Amino acid sequence: MSSLKPLLPTQPVTASGLKPSRELVEVIQRIVSGGGASAGSWGSIGGTLSDQTDLQTALDAKLPLAGGTMTGRLVTAASGATAGLNIAVGTVPGAFTDGDIWITASSMGWRINGTSYSPVQLNGSQTITGKKTFAASTTGGALLALTSGVDPTTPSNGDAWYDGTSFKFRTGGATSSFSGVNTGDQFGNVTDQRLLGRAAGSAGAAQEITVGDGFRLASGALDHDSYWIQLSADYTLSNSGSTQKLFNTTANGSISLPTGFYLFQAQIFISTMSATSGNAAFDPLGAGTAVISSAPPPFISGWGFDNNNATDNTTTYTGSMSTVLPPSISNMLTAGTGSQMQATIMGQLRVTTTGTLIPSIKLTTAAAAVAKAGTYFHIQRIGASGTYSAGGWT
Repeated sequence: MSSLKPLLPTQPVTASGLKPSRELVEVIQRIVSGGGASAGSWGSIGGTLSDQTDLQTALDAKLPLAGGTMTGRLVTAASGATAGLNIAVGTVPGAFTDGDIWITASSMGWRINGTSYSPVQLNGSQTITGKKTFAASTTGGALLALTSGVDPTTPSNGDAWYDGTSFKFRTGGATSSFSGVNTGDQFGNVTDQRLLGRAAGSAGAAQEITVGDGFRLASGALDHDSYWIQLSADYTLSNSGSTQKLFNTTANGSISLPTGFYLFQAQIFISTMSATSGNAAFDPLGAGTAVISSAPPPFISGWGFDNNNATDNTTTYTGSMSTVLPPSISNMLTAGTGSQMQATIMGQLRVTTTGTLIPSIKLTTAAAAVAKAGTYFHIQRIGASGTYSAGGWT
């Protein structure tokens, strides 16, 4: 390059000085417009490129397309119609170096201090493989909130969601819910529940209460599975000698029971019966669908009296007992010619298949009898269907 001779005069051209010839002007115009001194190409430049130090320095400041190390800050163009930086989609690297960044068809990753990380996506499905700890809540709000939605059609174990009323979660193939112990609600589908609480007015440490099989938290109190129904007003029975429900407190007078061992009792007051025989049979199952165990069999007994005053307390009581299936007692008492009866019933049974109970009555002689207000039935689950003791029996 240093051997090239200048094509232009080295002296300045003034109005009174040297004037270039027409040929020289044409050469200059061709050079300015990209041509050579003649109408051809520049041709090759002789010599060694590195000898042209200013050009070599400029080339050394460029980043090769094959890659290299940036020694200064890189500022990309602002995003607009296109992004300011684009990383080609590939696969997770086979070997990592701290500072690596990569993009795959489904995620982004980077390497820091020997560990690879991926961002948590705000949309789409993603499995988080590490524990996430959220900062403590503040007066400004909680650090985690579930938007109210609806129950998933096919939830998977581990799913959690909020339906606007209850927090729900899926465990062991069953959906459980929690609405808050402050309102006396209960955990659903939890066999062995553990509650934390303290005595009223106590500032001491919370005490753990193990809620065993069959217990629930109802109206702020710890209670066993207990179900009862009572007539709040007189109920006229069908004029029939067939089995019929004893309670119209609810539409069907029925209760759905889980499997378990149950004790029950009832007090029945009936008026306007037939004077031919003021007697009746009682059936705790009725047209219900629960399956009652026959081994051991259920026990049911009843006693009462038949006269013209169902509230009389002077008549001698009579009664009967049964161990048949379905569990029922016919002609609960010694029939008389009175038109009213009172009976007290108690018994036990084991439900081996979940279903309904419909406490029922069957009049010995058909009549438009009236079940009096106050008549009630109570049944309580005291254990699992296969248990035969509770407590410290030895």
